[in-house]
Amino acid sequence: MVKKLETINGELGARLKKLATSNKVTLDIVMQKFTTFRESGMDERTAVFAVVNEYRKVKQFQTFNANRKQRETEILYGFITGTNGIWDKAETIRRQANAFIKKNGIPMAQEQGFIDGENHILDKRQQIWGRPNPDYGKPLPEKLHVLDLTLYGYFRHNGDKIYKFGRIQTSNNALARAWDKDIIQKDRYFTPCQVNAIIDSEDKTDIALRATTAKDSESVFKGVSEKWDIKTVIDKSTKFTPIKDVEKLYEQSKMPTGKMPFDHYVVVKGIVTYVNSDRPDALGRITVGLMNPDNEEELVRIRVDSSTVSLDFGELSEIYVFGKCARSMYKDRETGKLEDGDVVIDAFGIYTVVKTPKVRGVEEDTSDEDVIEGWLQ
Repeated sequence: MVKKLETINGELGARLKKLATSNKVTLDIVMQKFTTFRESGMDERTAVFAVVNEYRKVKQFQTFNANRKQRETEILYGFITGTNGIWDKAETIRRQANAFIKKNGIPMAQEQGFIDGENHILDKRQQIWGRPNPDYGKPLPEKLHVLDLTLYGYFRHNGDKIYKFGRIQTSNNALARAWDKDIIQKDRYFTPCQVNAIIDSEDKTDIALRATTAKDSESVFKGVSEKWDIKTVIDKSTKFTPIKDVEKLYEQSKMPTGKMPFDHYVVVKGIVTYVNSDRPDALGRITVGLMNPDNEEELVRIRVDSSTVSLDFGELSEIYVFGKCARSMYKDRETGKLEDGDVVIDAFGIYTVVKTPKVRGVEEDTSDEDVIEGWLQ
């Protein structure tokens, strides 16, 4: 239920009203955002400033785009370390709407703007790339897909010897599908390559790239014949986070929602203590235990989506993990409520330094069984 302005502290309510006016949006939209933050567990004051901060980031993005000069593409050299996988914004809207309907019912979903009177799912994107969405509140086309894909890796300028860790992102459906098909599905990670890209930002250690779809400079990756010492590149170009500092880093960096900033990442290294490949979680992720080789009491759990990250190693392997911190949750057996668990790392890339073979079960004797063909031509 969307909260009413009259129920909010006078000063904080006035701040929300002023925010709606300055951003030229209805007060109802602002109050919906405020309600969402309150329902996530925030107190009234924190929820108000979470809404204020959200609109601040939109304005900052608009200003950045307005002031950004037209940049030329550049060929960069490097290798991909991993990805979070394709994100379909349209499918996300559909899932959120269906989840809300399942929990609250159709009448409430209509009242909250998830569906219209004919039960069509509505486009909830108020803005697209910092600009008002002309289709906001209209039925979302059933076949609409809005893909976004980010690849992470190390990149250097032509002629340079210094590699910088960063990301390259595309919101073009065709290019996202091509990257998924030819990089993710074919596991072309840690493979020397070159790519055309536009540099959005860069400092001494990090770089953010934007893909281009221009015909003469499309961001299609191309393998290079040079042989690189991948481990040496990573070692020289990376500030590793000690396993013992993972939880502290999360607490220092998390946003009010409990999530990490989109550009936040960690790189940790250690020895694999276990691989729970036979017990994926509800989202299909495999849990890997990682310990500090110099202190066996320093441990962290790694969650791995095996559809985007290769699990080609076994227990006692030495690995580097690229990922984002997150607070895990578990269900209390007595109360049935979700409680905070340990801080884990959601991996978007794993580099195997020393590989120990996976442990396989004892082979079964099938010599006396009939042979059955599983595929007929």
